[in-house]
Amino acid sequence: MIKNYFFSALRSIRRHKIYSFINISGLAVGLACCILVSLYVGYELSYDRFHEKAGRIYRVAQVIHIDDRQDKALPASPLLAETLLNDFPEVEAAAMVDNYSSALVRIDDRTYKEKSIYAADPAFFEVFSFKLLEGDEATVLSESNRILLTPTLSDRYFGEEDPMGRTLRINNTPFTVVGIIEDPPKNSHIHFEAITSICTYKEFKRREWFLGFCTVYIVLREGIHPDELEAKFPAFVRHYYYQDGSVSNIFKNWELYLQPLTWIHLHSDVDIGELEPNGNAAYVGIFGVIAVFILVIACINFINLTTARAAYRAKEVGVRKVVGSRHSQLVCQFLGESVFLSLLAMVLGLGIMWILHPWYRTLVGVDPIPLFIGDPRIWLGLLGLALAVGLAAGLYPAFYLSAFRPGTSLKGAGSSSLRNGKRSVFLGRGLVVFQFMISIILLIGTGFVYRQLTYVQNKRLGYDREYVLVVKNLYHLKNRASTFQGKLSSFPLIKHISITHHLPGHDLTKQAVKPEGFPAGVVLELIRCDYNLQDVLKFEMAAGRFFSREFSSDDRAIIINEETARQLGWSNPLGKSIRVSNRNNTVIGVVRDFHFESLHVKIKKMGILLNTSPSGYAVVRFQGEKMKEVLTYVEKTWDSLSPPVPFEYSFLDDDYNNLYMVEMKTRKIAGLFSGLIVFISCLGLFGLTAYTAERKRREVGIRKVLGASVLSMVRLISREFTVLVVISNLMAWPAAFFIMSKWLQGFAYRIELDLGVFLLAGCLSLMLAVITVAFHSFRAALANPVDTLRYE
Repeated sequence: MIKNYFFSALRSIRRHKIYSFINISGLAVGLACCILVSLYVGYELSYDRFHEKAGRIYRVAQVIHIDDRQDKALPASPLLAETLLNDFPEVEAAAMVDNYSSALVRIDDRTYKEKSIYAADPAFFEVFSFKLLEGDEATVLSESNRILLTPTLSDRYFGEEDPMGRTLRINNTPFTVVGIIEDPPKNSHIHFEAITSICTYKEFKRREWFLGFCTVYIVLREGIHPDELEAKFPAFVRHYYYQDGSVSNIFKNWELYLQPLTWIHLHSDVDIGELEPNGNAAYVGIFGVIAVFILVIACINFINLTTARAAYRAKEVGVRKVVGSRHSQLVCQFLGESVFLSLLAMVLGLGIMWILHPWYRTLVGVDPIPLFIGDPRIWLGLLGLALAVGLAAGLYPAFYLSAFRPGTSLKGAGSSSLRNGKRSVFLGRGLVVFQFMISIILLIGTGFVYRQLTYVQNKRLGYDREYVLVVKNLYHLKNRASTFQGKLSSFPLIKHISITHHLPGHDLTKQAVKPEGFPAGVVLELIRCDYNLQDVLKFEMAAGRFFSREFSSDDRAIIINEETARQLGWSNPLGKSIRVSNRNNTVIGVVRDFHFESLHVKIKKMGILLNTSPSGYAVVRFQGEKMKEVLTYVEKTWDSLSPPVPFEYSFLDDDYNNLYMVEMKTRKIAGLFSGLIVFISCLGLFGLTAYTAERKRREVGIRKVLGASVLSMVRLISREFTVLVVISNLMAWPAAFFIMSKWLQGFAYRIELDLGVFLLAGCLSLMLAVITVAFHSFRAALANPVDTLRYE
């Protein structure tokens, strides 16, 4: 019987090649897209779950209430880890970790610039499950000036030589290689290439509770809920942090809380000290919903296309019933065909996925496939998915086809006379409405994401970020920084150069200050720069002036932004005093508000201080059409003054755009998959049009005999689909408005939700629907009435 069903399915595929191709390819595209998106979502959700104690590991974070705001931070005193372990029996282990984002490594006469040099204490291996390939876990990090290398870094530094016992210098501090640690998995929120002993650093020896030095991770004992420990944190803070009364009254409160390890990558929202950029749970959730929608819409197409062809299988069902086939056997046959087609679609979908894999990897920025390709659970899941899709998508067509009456089926009356005809039409229409509703929501969402990103990229920021080169790691030049600045200033293609400790798009220094007349003090975001930053970035002054070499007193001056003046209530701030680090600074200027951070956040109170030391960055304004010549000259000048340190640079407009990398990635992915959903929806509409044309073929024949024109017949068939698309729009618009309103709330500065995008999406969906139904509409309208009425 199974063999008979198999060959029957093959005959059906051969007999209806175009229908079978559309049915299988539509489901294959849907499965391929669903698998790709699901792998990405699974990859994002898998972060840090490979640790043996992952469910009991927590990171200690802090909420610092300062002035009228609160900041979430990670860096803490080494005292925190030690005291938590000693004071709380709930804590099984506590480890300290730190990341040195910029380190200069020297081995003999070779120099390397590294960004993944970490520091940790011996408890690192008690908390995490990173595998030590060589060395003793208990002792490798117990003494100062020790370092562990990953195989990747070891090969880069020493090649085939044995690295054990070799010495290298990191920022002029010597370290001895005492072990080899396995490279961390890609789905880890900690990515190190080397780990140094944290006790090497002088900050480790400082006994200050308010010293922000390292990130603390703890392991709770079995059966302990994190809420039990968090409930004890307020008393802990009062006892240790405020015991000597040294905290300024500007710090209203200091809180500790726990972040689950597996929660960090997608949900952590700390402002200060994150070890590396995290993902975004909201966007992962959106992608997961898109994956489900793609799969559901692909199944809807399968149902519509199978039902649309039901009339052509009516005689087959009638013959099988006459010769004794039971209802259950027919259901099994059609379900088996559905599963068979689903398995074929899965094989084809895997091929499509493999072809799209390199491009998709570039689009999302990660490659989840290698992590799952060797996991048998994934393959079992794919097999289960194919079976589930086949059964779910074929369930209604199977019962629908098996319910045909033999007399009506053998007469050849077609689906219009079957008792389930009206019900199937209603279901098909409902499914098409659902498909297009989802498609329109995604089209509207993609349109508003595009408009918001265009807005943030083109919005006037209060400074000019075009044609500005950023030279990094200026502190490596030390006393040669002034020579570097002088040589660049003399180059005719360079207009201005400034040395600054802070740049737009990077973290600012938050510092408690005491403005004149404010006994409690406030917090300012501080920028430290030299005299030329205004010339480079083209700030606009609302009052007063910028720093000038003509005024020797400017080393005790400060420039504030308009937001600071407003919040302090200063109508004329010039001449006012602001105490910073126990020194009074006179306000000499007010700069017009500018966006130093992304448009997600509002402009904050800000101050600019004079600092000519060679720290941070050199920012260079150059002639735009001569970028290559300028870059070549700057690099050559850098190499002549600092040959051991690699030249690193970026462009200020690129740095700004990087603030919106997640949104840009989302726009690309949402745009791609919304287009695919529209395409798959049009396939479903194609199927329903075929079904409707088949159902109306006698009506069309009668109307043509009575003199109806071809165009009137086309309008007759197409009209109901136009109505369906209009209904889809009416259902999609409120949902899209709500979703995009919520999304835009994440931006302090945003566009308005206007009607244009809604109308554009509606017109596009209507146009696609008309084009899709045109083929079957014209085919039915042009059919010879003799062929459709020969049995009447």
